[in-house]
Amino acid sequence: MNQKISSFSLIVIFLLSVFIISSCQKDPILGDVVIDNELREYLYSNSTDTLTIENQKLVINTELYRDFFPGGPPPSSRPLIASIDMVNIDSIQIQSNLDIIKLYVINNEEMWISTPTSCDNCYLPDFVLRKTSTDGPEWETNIYVDVVVEITNFDTSIKYYLMTKDQLIYKVE
Repeated sequence: MNQKISSFSLIVIFLLSVFIISSCQKDPILGDVVIDNELREYLYSNSTDTLTIENQKLVINTELYRDFFPGGPPPSSRPLIASIDMVNIDSIQIQSNLDIIKLYVINNEEMWISTPTSCDNCYLPDFVLRKTSTDGPEWETNIYVDVVVEITNFDTSIKYYLMTKDQLIYKVE
């Protein structure tokens, strides 16, 4: 009887483990690739290529690449890297109440959503704000994607969306 109970217990534990593992899903905010037509349409309809906030004219510049250079990441993992600069085109300091809080890279139906980090050791003029996201999808290189950044004004809690289209993902060798 103890043999039957222990076998039954093992089966229950195994099934419970499988259920828990299979029910875990990654949060798209942390850097997953998602297909969300509603979100994509929202971003396209609410984004602009030049954003004016309190007399600041802001645009974004992008650098999107996958690193295949010898000595880089292991050959089995060559993630997309996105470096995004928000630039005040009048060369006036970007207000400290504005920040890029989310990055969307749109490749046809797919979107890579990430929370970019600041470039702490970069020397940049005060009219440029740089954020970087790593560990992106292993999409093909030499393709064009659209990039949207979500900007928050922390004083007003208003969110803005800046977009740049047809950005090349290039290959570093």
